[in-house]
Amino acid sequence: MTPKRPYLLNAIHAWLLDNNETPYISVDVDGDIGSIPESAVKDGVVVLNVSPTAIESLDIGLDAMSFYCRFNGVRTSINLPMRSILAIYGKESGQGIEFDKLEYPEPTKSAAKEKSKTKLRLV
Repeated sequence: MTPKRPYLLNAIHAWLLDNNETPYISVDVDGDIGSIPESAVKDGVVVLNVSPTAIESLDIGLDAMSFYCRFNGVRTSINLPMRSILAIYGKESGQGIEFDKLEYPEPTKSAAKEKSKTKLRLV
């Protein structure tokens, strides 16, 4: 089953821009998502302005959202796994969508270990 989050994220981002709103995303910062300053993080969540005037090279893929932005004048590469994006909404109206956390379940440690075990042998 293909996750719906990338398609909804892209559609709502475009809708917000069409309606002259500033699109913001809420992101869970657990994990490696780039060089986000600690001062921008509150309670494990960061809110990012993803309007064309605030970011460059936006790419919304099936597994991740990536772009360049600036923190204190320093160009920073941001790569957000889809499961880390909690919501997208318009700054002016607050309209948007909160995503279901269960759409991207956290990989279990045992599943990661099983993936690393290979059946291939050197002959």
